[in-house]
Amino acid sequence: MKATLRAYENKALFKKQGIIIYKLFGKFYMRKAAGSYSKKPGIEEDMPQCLIAANEFAKKMIANPVTRMLYQQKAKGKCSAYAKAVSEYMLTH
Repeated sequence: MKATLRAYENKALFKKQGIIIYKLFGKFYMRKAAGSYSKKPGIEEDMPQCLIAANEFAKKMIANPVTRMLYQQKAKGKCSAYAKAVSEYMLTH
């Protein structure tokens, strides 16, 4: 997929290996070229492992009706049972 040229790329003084140097309003700027950025990280790469584990723990607790009721009582209407399960996991681990 070809990236479209931006206004500063048309006025570029230097383009090489994914770097563009251009002049705008009398100042020089350097940046990466469009399309040279890596792809967006996946959710697993973006979130720390402890949050992934907390998410899995909360899903398991909410799936069981008995433990869901327990977490709803602990939450006392201030937050969801899921959020309470996540916070409990984070406090204990």
